[in-house]
Amino acid sequence: MRIVLIAIALSFISTAAFPCGGAPVCTVVDPTGTPLNVRAGPNGKILSTLKKGAKVEFLEHQEKDGKKWALVARYGESWGFVFGDYLKCEGTD
Repeated sequence: MRIVLIAIALSFISTAAFPCGGAPVCTVVDPTGTPLNVRAGPNGKILSTLKKGAKVEFLEHQEKDGKKWALVARYGESWGFVFGDYLKCEGTD
C-alpha cells in the first residue's frame, strides 16, 4: 500500500503547480484535542497520527461524501490522507 501512495504522490509532485491551488506546507490544527489520524485513503484504515502543530507537505486533495481529504507527506515521502478541515496551509510566495 505504501508503494501505491508513493507512486500517486510522485505523479503530482512532478507537475509545476500544486493540485487544487493547495499550499505545499500545512500545520495540523485539529480542534478535537486528540491526535489527527493519517489514513490509507479518505476515511480509510488508520496508518498513524499527527499531533496538533505538526508540519506536513500537501500533495493533493480528494473529496469523499462532500468532505475534503488531503494527501500529505513528511520529508518528501508520501504518507497518507488526513481530514482537510484540520489543516492550515500557507503559501510559499
